[in-house]
Amino acid sequence: KVRGIFFKGNFFFPEIGLRKVYLEDSFDLASINIFDPIYHDFCKNKLRRRYIKEGFVQIDIGKTNYRFSKSKEFVDIVFNIKEGVRTFVSSIKLQGVPLSYQANLLKHMSTKLDMAFDPLLFEEDLFALLSQVKNLGHFNTKILNTKSDTIVKYSPDYSSVEILIDFEIGKQIRLKNSYFVGNQKTRLKLLNKEVDLKPGDLITPDKLKE
Repeated sequence: KVRGIFFKGNFFFPEIGLRKVYLEDSFDLASINIFDPIYHDFCKNKLRRRYIKEGFVQIDIGKTNYRFSKSKEFVDIVFNIKEGVRTFVSSIKLQGVPLSYQANLLKHMSTKLDMAFDPLLFEEDLFALLSQVKNLGHFNTKILNTKSDTIVKYSPDYSSVEILIDFEIGKQIRLKNSYFVGNQKTRLKLLNKEVDLKPGDLITPDKLKE
């Protein structure tokens, strides 16, 4: 049976906060303090994600130590943590985007200047930015450097990161005409009323879904 949960090397988060992470959504055995090494491995990923969310991109949750009582009836669990340096966003640049779009696009990003950098949240930002630009009518827009090390550039000590998102903005696409295939009974006027897109309208992912 588990007697205690301990954390070694934590400075940013207090032990009570990390213990809360351990207990949240724990497996059945762990929830009743039964020794469960499978959950302990799973919990290391939960702890890692919690640290990354606060900008500790180099976080290392090492080997879990077990301290058994002489009778082997009880065990203390020790998670070994190397926090590393906390990383903050020092700059965000949107390359290839019209200046008239940039303020609005930056507003929709969860990643902000001077905030702790969360790489997983930044991935969601890239998807959101691409959707925003496409919904301005630039249907064929791409982000060119998603798989390049130029998109995020860490300082040598990992205390800061520069973000450069390189867009290839496609031309705005507008609807010229709508055609209906297979309609034999329904009049075109009625069909056109059911279609939100009209000739001259910008074609966007959101409008196509509708």
